[in-house]
Order: sequence, then C-alpha cells, then structure tokens
Amino acid sequence: MSIVDAFDSSEEKLNKSHIHNLIRLALADGILEESELERIRKIARSLGVTAEETNELLASPEKISFNAPSGKEERLDRFVNLVRVVIADGAITEPEEKLLRRISIGLSLSEEKLPLYINTTTSMLKDGAAKDEIVEALMKL
Repeated sequence: MSIVDAFDSSEEKLNKSHIHNLIRLALADGILEESELERIRKIARSLGVTAEETNELLASPEKISFNAPSGKEERLDRFVNLVRVVIADGAITEPEEKLLRRISIGLSLSEEKLPLYINTTTSMLKDGAAKDEIVEALMKL
C-alpha cells in the first residue's frame, strides 16, 4: 500500500474497490478486451479515479480489498456498471457470470433475484436506457 492509499477517503476506497471488481470481471474469461478496458476507463473517470490510479489497479488488482456501498441504490448502480463491462465484448462467458454472481452477492443483492437483475439490466442496456432508469427499474424488482 502506498502512502497515498493510506489517506484515501472512504468514497475513494469504494470507488477503487468498484474499479477493482470491474477489472476482475473483465479478466474472468482470461482476456481483457479493448471494449471492456474502454468501459472500465470511462466508469473510472466518472467516479473520479484517475487514469494513473486505473493503470495501477490494472497492473496489480489484488492490492485493493472489496468494499460495498451501504445503500441499495448505490449497490444497484455498481451492479449496472458490472453488467456493462461483462457485455462490452458482446458475450457473457461462464467465468464472467460466476464472478458477477459472487460480486453481486458481496454487494448484498438477492441471489434469488440475480437472474432477473441480469436479464433486466442487459435488456435495458441493449435498448439504450440510461443507468438511472435501469437502477430505478431494479429497485422495483
């Protein structure tokens, strides 16, 4: 852990943890596709994670521990990002789906509702829905 990491705020730690999970998910099938990397970088920028920090996470993702947000809406927002990365290369592989399930359970999402969450999110993303619309729909499930 660098000295800078020791002084990260809890929000920064949550955001880096999320980027870490996105990287793990993209690597689950053994290949980091350019489309997945672009999606991760875009999400990282939107969360205030710098390009340098993202590169550090890419180089050694094991250095970040898992931190889940406390609110359901924020957890679902993270879930939508996870699905965005998984479908960025056009397919959800078995290793990606298994890891998506594990991370989702870590986010305290209902294991029983997970297939519905995945199908709803995938369908809405393909239809071009905005993330907040998807989160709102998931909140109602």
